Amino acid sequence: MKKPPFFLALLLSCPLLLSAQTASNEADMHTFARQFMAAYNSGDHTALEEMYTTDAIRIDTDGETTKGAKQIAAEHAEQLRGNNVTLLIRQNSLHWSDAEHAWVATGTYEVYGKSVVYDIDIDFAGQYSNTMLEQNGEWKIAKSVLQPLAHKDPKVAANIKLYTETWDAIINEGRFELFNEEHFMPDVIMHAEPENVVGIEGMKGYYKSLLSAFSDGQFTVNNIFGEGDQLTKHWTFRGRHTGDFFGVPASGNEVVMTGSTIVRMSPDGRIAEERDFMDNLSILSQMGLVLSPEK
Repeated sequence: MKKPPFFLALLLSCPLLLSAQTASNEADMHTFARQFMAAYNSGDHTALEEMYTTDAIRIDTDGETTKGAKQIAAEHAEQLRGNNVTLLIRQNSLHWSDAEHAWVATGTYEVYGKSVVYDIDIDFAGQYSNTMLEQNGEWKIAKSVLQPLAHKDPKVAANIKLYTETWDAIINEGRFELFNEEHFMPDVIMHAEPENVVGIEGMKGYYKSLLSAFSDGQFTVNNIFGEGDQLTKHWTFRGRHTGDFFGVPASGNEVVMTGSTIVRMSPDGRIAEERDFMDNLSILSQMGLVLSPEK
């Protein structure tokens, strides 16, 4: 019996070689996932940084992009600073991507625990897709894309959906008509100083005044999680101060506000109560009204 030509023999052996390589890489990826969890859960930011390529890209669930291993590790550090949480990773698959010219590991993750400041339960999940490169015998993440998964409690998932979509449309699209009884309780209350804002029309008027003070405004919910009828969100607002801000005249300055909000939803899934926490001194400093603490 004649031996098959060399190229045919090589072709016939390729599936076996690819299968063996895939199995080996899958084992490596499972090991990598365990090492990543260990570094994250122990707060080892140096180890986390070393698990990304120098020019790695991370795209979070809000579509925000972070570039560079140092910057990505700093984001992990910031999250861990405010929360006492545990990361759990479940790898689902590994496949070769011709587009990426690399192996891509996919799976799901869950972060659970409590917030340090408010002692509120944290439990959110998502799915990841990591483009992996081998450098000097070590696997590293070159690109990580995160996508949200619905909360395991359908009621909480529905509350998060209505809440985030409502405020995104109101602030980023100027859809003030969404201040209605479909989205808010008639006696909705926002705790504020010197007095609370009460009722749908009160909320509508407050936010019209607030947003009229800024041009090119962009509101982002960085993270949101919930339990029962309670939601907690971490948010960022960016805009140029071009109008009167509750008595503070326009400065023309770029302003970045960050804060957290505790929310109570009604039993039928409408916004019932809010309480914001933010650094007012920083906001006034950016508007040029007071000197920043560093100066």
